[in-house]
Amino acid sequence: MAPLREQGRRESRLEEAVGILAGLRHGDARLTLSVRDVHRTLTAELPVVMKYPAGVIAYRLRELAPPPLPALPTPSPRADGPYPFQDCDGCERVFRAAAPGRCRECRSGPVTASGDVARAA
Repeated sequence: MAPLREQGRRESRLEEAVGILAGLRHGDARLTLSVRDVHRTLTAELPVVMKYPAGVIAYRLRELAPPPLPALPTPSPRADGPYPFQDCDGCERVFRAAAPGRCRECRSGPVTASGDVARAA
């Protein structure tokens, strides 16, 4: 095998290893690994004599790597989309709601006899 092709294959396996080990943080934030940690994990306690270094890395990736993380759940959008815009009956502010009415601020503030929200001066 050509040396460049072998080097490319090794780099590809290293990138895969880094991706697997760096992805551990999705399962538990305490497992955030730096590039140095990943390198140390792949190269710790290597055999003194290695006839097939790529095979050693492949073995470590295959046998010592954790199982792949499950896919992150995708949020399900509402079937009818977001609530439509409404004009507040009290202050004419625009807000999203299922039906016309008053905005949150107007609903929580005191209302005067004329139906307007009393505002502090």
